[in-house]
Amino acid sequence: MPSPARRQKGTWDAGVNFDQVLRRIMKIREYAKTMKRPRLLRAMNVALIQITNGLRISEAVECYYKFLLRGDRELEVRVRKTKDKYRLCVVPDVIDATDIAMNRKLPPASTSSIRTLIYLHLNVNTHSLRYAFINKLLEKGVDLPTISKIVGHRKLETLLTYVQEKRARAELLDLVKSVGREVRR
Repeated sequence: MPSPARRQKGTWDAGVNFDQVLRRIMKIREYAKTMKRPRLLRAMNVALIQITNGLRISEAVECYYKFLLRGDRELEVRVRKTKDKYRLCVVPDVIDATDIAMNRKLPPASTSSIRTLIYLHLNVNTHSLRYAFINKLLEKGVDLPTISKIVGHRKLETLLTYVQEKRARAELLDLVKSVGREVRR
């Protein structure tokens, strides 16, 4: 069954803006803490880990549960779509003792239920959070091989297929706008 974002927008990647979604996650986290909504807080913490690390949703869930158990902020999570490869996940400092206290005693939730809560409150497909992270790194000038290594793509070509279309579109729009400016001179 296709994800809600695919059904709604006709695409798996909603093209979310890293900074805007990060601000929304932080606002919803504060609301969840204030209103004592631990399940919502857990979902937003997973979204925060996902968008700040470029993880797949299942990797972010694994990271969050390991963090709750161990308290370590730097954790190794298994890269999905591989058998025995692991990558670093760093839990942001804003996830604090209050978060731990509210979430530690909750029964484990499935990746699917966390994905659904994220979609309902952020109105984005969780995989879009991964690509918002990638786009943020591109904006900062990080090279493609480094990004590919960070996000756990086995082949650089995998990342290139996602990035090239977006860059090509931006270049075309920029070119057409510059022609328009030249004509008006």
